[in-house]
Amino acid sequence: MTSSSIFPLNAVKNIRAFDLRRDLKPAANLIELCFSDSLTDDGRRYLRNMRAAADVGSSAHWSALASIRGSFPLSGYVWEIAGEIVGNISMIPFIHQGRRLYLLANVVVHPDYRKQGIARKMTQAAMEKLKRMRVRDVWLQARENNPAAVHLYTSMGFTIQSRRTTWK
Repeated sequence: MTSSSIFPLNAVKNIRAFDLRRDLKPAANLIELCFSDSLTDDGRRYLRNMRAAADVGSSAHWSALASIRGSFPLSGYVWEIAGEIVGNISMIPFIHQGRRLYLLANVVVHPDYRKQGIARKMTQAAMEKLKRMRVRDVWLQARENNPAAVHLYTSMGFTIQSRRTTWK
């Protein structure tokens, strides 16, 4: 993994670490808004689980999360403007062939705030954190019918390793 920092994280006031207690439901809502036309049944179930975990009381909160934690992102960043979450990036840990890696997922920006560099800055923040954690392998997914995302990621040094044609 190669990455170069363009900005110190603390210099960008709108970005902050994902806070499970307050960001879970707004992040689910934003993901649904941005990906509604391409959500699979699994994606819809994932969003329902996120909302259910956000809705439970504080003591039951962690039990609900534990039941879905296997595929549940517990870290990442959000972009906040005037108290509203308008961007999200999830960092999901995996072990693949004995190696630790992270998947960057749910990279979304509210349609009203696109073309302002928000996705790039969130991705850079995630990459910087992973670099500090000494993570060497980072994956992400972008649909071919989303040329803006493909361009963003290739401009940041990501390369296409495989193409997925069937989503189930």
